[in-house]
Amino acid sequence: MKTIILTIITILALVMSGCSNSVSEPDMPEIVFKVCTVYNQYEHNFDENDSVEQGRYSLTFVDKNGNYYFSDYSEIYFLSDEELIESLKSGDERITKLPKSCDADELWENYKKLLKVANNKEYGLDYPKFVPSAESDRIIWYGLYYDKDGKLSSLPIHEYKNYTGINANDDRANEIFEWYSVAAKTQ
Repeated sequence: MKTIILTIITILALVMSGCSNSVSEPDMPEIVFKVCTVYNQYEHNFDENDSVEQGRYSLTFVDKNGNYYFSDYSEIYFLSDEELIESLKSGDERITKLPKSCDADELWENYKKLLKVANNKEYGLDYPKFVPSAESDRIIWYGLYYDKDGKLSSLPIHEYKNYTGINANDDRANEIFEWYSVAAKTQ
C-alpha cells in the first residue's frame, strides 16, 4: 500500500513540475482593439448650441470576449486606457454594447500577432512624404496589450487623416487592421 501511495505522489510531483515549466499564454486586456475618431467640423453639421459632450468624438472597441462597444461622449473618448477599462467594468451608461461580436479564435490570433508587432523595435506607421492639405475625419486604430513589465500599453496600427490611409511598416499590423475592419462590419 505504501508503494502505491509513493508511486502516486511521485507521478503527481512529475506532472506538477512539468506544468510549472510550460510557457504560459499572455494575458489579454479587457479591451483589445479600439478605434478613435475625431470628426471634422467642416464635414459634419455641428450645431453651435449643441453640447460638445457628445457627437464630435467616437470610440469603438472590442473586448477580450469579442464584444463590440461604442461611445460618442467626449469624456469617454479622452479617458486613459486604464480608465476606459474601469468605466466598461462599472457599466457606464455612456458606453453602448453593440449587437455584434467577432470570432474569439480570430481575436486571439490577432492579439498574438499584435504582441509580435509590439516587440518589433523598428515598428511605426509609415507616413507618406506628402498628404493632401484638405481636412477630414481623423481615425486611429490601436491594439492594447500588456508589455513585458505588465503595464497596459497601446500601439497604433493604422491611421486615417487628410483623406489618406496610413499603414504600418510591419505587415502583421496591416493584417490586424484589415481583420478588424472586416470583422467590425460583419454581423
